[in-house]
Amino acid sequence: MKKFNLFLLFIFLIPSIYFSSCLKEDEEDLDIPSIEYARMNMHDTIYTNEGIKIILNDSISPDHKEDTVVMDKWLYIDAKFQDKGRGLSSFKVEVELLYKYIGDSSVNPEIYKDSILKIMRRGNNIYGEKEANIYGNRLVKMTDSIVRNNKGELIPLKLVEGKYDTKIVCVDIAGNKDSITFPVRYLYRSTVLKNRAK
Repeated sequence: MKKFNLFLLFIFLIPSIYFSSCLKEDEEDLDIPSIEYARMNMHDTIYTNEGIKIILNDSISPDHKEDTVVMDKWLYIDAKFQDKGRGLSSFKVEVELLYKYIGDSSVNPEIYKDSILKIMRRGNNIYGEKEANIYGNRLVKMTDSIVRNNKGELIPLKLVEGKYDTKIVCVDIAGNKDSITFPVRYLYRSTVLKNRAK
């Protein structure tokens, strides 16, 4: 019985000592990742009815004021992320757009109220990278109108054009994060064409 107990002790003790000695202590990663730059729909193009090409967001100035996103096109990002620690994990883009009812809302303001569409999309896989350059990463197809279902009644809502704060969040493997928020103009194609004609 004594030999059997020693045998059991040996079987459980040796592997536990072996595996505990192989554990590697991870160094604490306190380095916050950085977003070097981020642009929305860089070098986006639309065509006039006459076939003339209009290029949007073509300024390469690092202190750009705002980008323009044309509705009914893809929302995409160009960005550069860096991390001096264990590496990057992921990034996401967030924006909340306001949509309004286009008819007479005074009939029943509770049913025909405004809606906020929150868009949150994860970007390309950058896991493990120390530096990631993202070019033209498609996130979501933007829509100029949405339909809300209210007890079987479909209520059409149109986007309120204008500047909306767009947030970019970058996270590293250790869970540290950096974010920037900047204004982006979300406009209809007709508005962009009208503004360019002036």
